[in-house]
Amino acid sequence: MKLPRNSALIFVTGAVILGVELAASRYMAPMFGSSLYIWGAILAITLLCLSAGYSWGGRLGEKLEKPTDRLILFALISSGWLGVLPFIQRPVALLGLAVGPSFGPLLVTTLLFAFPILLLATATPLVFAENNREQQGDHAATVMGDLFAVSTVGSVAGAIITAYGLIPLLGLKTTFLFLSVTLIVISAPRIYRGLHIRAASNIVFIIALTQIAYDPDRSSGVTGNFSILHQESSRYGELSVLEDINNQDRILLLNGTSQNMVGGPNYDISRFEYTDVIAGHLGQYPSSNKNALVLGLGAGVFSKNLTSKGYRVESVDIDPAVYRIAREFFNFDDNLTVHIQDARSFLTDARDKKAEYGLIILDVAGGGTQPAHIFNLEAFQTMRDILSEDGILVLNQLAIVAPDENDLVLHTLATLSAIYPNVRALNVYPDQPLEEVTNLVTFASNHAPGDPAYRTQISEQPLNADISGIRPITDNWNPSDVWSVEINKRWHLTIGDWLGYGALIPI
Repeated sequence: MKLPRNSALIFVTGAVILGVELAASRYMAPMFGSSLYIWGAILAITLLCLSAGYSWGGRLGEKLEKPTDRLILFALISSGWLGVLPFIQRPVALLGLAVGPSFGPLLVTTLLFAFPILLLATATPLVFAENNREQQGDHAATVMGDLFAVSTVGSVAGAIITAYGLIPLLGLKTTFLFLSVTLIVISAPRIYRGLHIRAASNIVFIIALTQIAYDPDRSSGVTGNFSILHQESSRYGELSVLEDINNQDRILLLNGTSQNMVGGPNYDISRFEYTDVIAGHLGQYPSSNKNALVLGLGAGVFSKNLTSKGYRVESVDIDPAVYRIAREFFNFDDNLTVHIQDARSFLTDARDKKAEYGLIILDVAGGGTQPAHIFNLEAFQTMRDILSEDGILVLNQLAIVAPDENDLVLHTLATLSAIYPNVRALNVYPDQPLEEVTNLVTFASNHAPGDPAYRTQISEQPLNADISGIRPITDNWNPSDVWSVEINKRWHLTIGDWLGYGALIPI
């Protein structure tokens, strides 16, 4: 197939549009949490911009003698916008956070990302108009089809390169710079021949000056007694480490949700009470098997503390960046065993190897949603397969326990109860209003606890939930993402009120 003229322009603009979409989703995840709101906003605004850009580009193509000359100008303007975006985005982000998790993503997407997408969407009709005019209308349908094909292949390339390379390896700020430079590079041959050379020179100068001279104040919008020690993009989320300047306690955030807050000289004391509740109740379920499996590393406090209690601990986390941050900022011991692997695949491998544990702690539901493939019947059954007969499974969940908003809780308990004869859930913060987000700690085992009435010094209370007739969650039926929307919406508001909404902005 002979490609139409200017196919490289079409390929690159398609790639950049998809790159912007993916980068926008990662940019907003720490601020708004729920992928439903974020992707709904991104897709809606992108489709509107594409529609407007196609229409506008078609009309321009009929009027202009050299339509692709205008496209080069649009590419340069888009390049300038993306190049300086990391340095102008903070006021818009704070405004979106003030609007809230429901409509904030729409506002942020419109103000930060709609303009370059609109300009780049004119590419296909502008190129088609010029190519069609030069060919005097012959094979117009073929030319149009080929141009859309090239644009789509470019979008595929943009999605893969951005998701698998740019964001995890370079971070968000450099990803936007890369997309900016890509547009300049594809425009370079025509700039060299004298087209829009002044505009190109000004845009390159502004981008370079901004990159070199501008030092953004990352503490803006962060609560006075906290400072941001570290921020980075990983393959799986936006990670931040904050420190309380008064006592040096540190907090690990993943996509704007707190994984843990720890203190002490060795960062081995959790400031979140759910860890004390779990540790305090383990004695009710004595096991001769001292092998422990912690699914979800976080800051590593669980693994360190269980080791000090005589357990042989293995930890699993899908993100190597989390492991590195645990070592660099939370004094995690390099000698402790950590598997960098998806929890579900690790469980399957462990079952195949006939591994056996006396304790499994599932603490992975803190990155924006509850992982659907881990919180279901099949995954819980695999955990049961590798538990010793006197072993215990412990779950930590962010949950809302109000009767009309507790679908996630009820269906999770029903799923566990389909496998384990003894399931006991504890609300770590029973004194707060039921509609607020709480930590729910659930113990599942083959045997009843030694003293069901036992309580730690924390005020946790058993959750009395009627799960009769409640359907278990399975791989085939799992609305966890829908049930998690309101939980994560409220939790991000809680985190923002606590740490300051500036702590949720990733760049």
